[in-house]
Amino acid sequence: MDLKPLNMTPLSMNGRLCLFVIFLQSVHPMDNIREASFQDFKSIYYLSQFLGYEESSEKLAAIRFQNILDSIDDKVWIFEVGNSIYGWLHVFTAYRIASPHCAEIGGLVVDPSCRRQGIGGRLVDHATNWAKLKNLSLRVRCNSTRKDTHEFYTLLGFSYRKTQYVLDWG
Repeated sequence: MDLKPLNMTPLSMNGRLCLFVIFLQSVHPMDNIREASFQDFKSIYYLSQFLGYEESSEKLAAIRFQNILDSIDDKVWIFEVGNSIYGWLHVFTAYRIASPHCAEIGGLVVDPSCRRQGIGGRLVDHATNWAKLKNLSLRVRCNSTRKDTHEFYTLLGFSYRKTQYVLDWG
């Protein structure tokens, strides 16, 4: 097997070191992605703060995470290098009565110090492959104010389908 030199790009922000080792050849593109387990909760909880939502208690977030892990219709994958997690993606099967079922991305976050390195795209590729295996299309919903998120997904091949409002009761 002929291995080419490594391309190593260190980035540092907020005291965290982000070191990416990208093999130019002979490495499967999903090698740094694995299914999450409850042992990953602390890192996933830490990264979740970068989504910008109102922070929930660690206890409540742990219960939600365990419910997702227990579900046969949900998957959470993480991107890790060594023992450090730099991103996660949650995808689930969305069942509908009046329209086809689909896979939907419920959340995606990458450590801000490591963005624009391909981690998010690789996680989305992983979700796309999972959806294809289940014979489902893949959908994502984004807040209308997150223009950079819209650009990210359109660059990956997603297209705008409709605009809608989210209405909460209570």
